Amino acid sequence: MNISILTTSFVDLDDLIEEHGEAKAEVLFEQFRNTPPKGEPDKEFAQSIVDRLPKGMAVLTKVEWMLENPESESCLHWCQHYHFYFPAIKSNGMIEVGDNHYYAYVEGDDNGGETWKHQGDAIQYFEDTVRKLT
Repeated sequence: MNISILTTSFVDLDDLIEEHGEAKAEVLFEQFRNTPPKGEPDKEFAQSIVDRLPKGMAVLTKVEWMLENPESESCLHWCQHYHFYFPAIKSNGMIEVGDNHYYAYVEGDDNGGETWKHQGDAIQYFEDTVRKLT
């Protein structure tokens, strides 16, 4: 079995079928779905976000690997998730980092629980959103 797919964070089922045949590809695809990358995402990155925000604005609560779209039947992508708590607004937020993307969000109540997502400067976005919601 080709274990090299477990050293990457993205896999496409069609590519696996082309390389290994359909039966083996399905096994590899499910194995990839159930096997997060080795090691923990970089906590230093998450802590640097907290450190660059105003003191006490955010608390790092969790760092983990998560699939971007776990229900996908065609491709899977493991992403790093950095979870934060914002005490001033009693709300949570997160930064998702993938190979070629990232986004940040802060949960808020003022629009019926709507979640805002943002692709620009995560630190500025967190500052602006938390201030807006206080």
